[in-house]
Amino acid sequence: MISSKELTLEEVLKEMNKLKYRLLELGDKLKIGFFEIQAIEYKDIIIKSNFVGDVMLNKMIKADDTREEFDSVKESYNGYRQVAIEKIGEMIETKPIEECIVYFRDNLHWKWDEIAKMFNYTSRHCKRLYKKGKNVT
Repeated sequence: MISSKELTLEEVLKEMNKLKYRLLELGDKLKIGFFEIQAIEYKDIIIKSNFVGDVMLNKMIKADDTREEFDSVKESYNGYRQVAIEKIGEMIETKPIEECIVYFRDNLHWKWDEIAKMFNYTSRHCKRLYKKGKNVT
């Protein structure tokens, strides 16, 4: 688990984005993997080949390894998510709303609707506070 003091909010969100794409990739691999798993057929037993091992068992093991990696990445993602929530909450509590809105809009490139939901304001009011915050700095 990472410490909330080690990374900035931008770094935490960037790492979360990387982990999200890895989760999507592993999720797709798991879906495809389960469709590829087939039951043992008579021809698998009779035909001799250079392939060592059971086809179905090998695919199940590969799917289990992918599932373990998926669970590990998901746990890491949830850890970063919790750190991001704590950092955002700390920022909102300690800094003026105008400064927070300017930071979310300029540094994190959030949409007006997302910022408005965060503060329970309208988008129009957030834009006014943004202009006010930009004029102060």
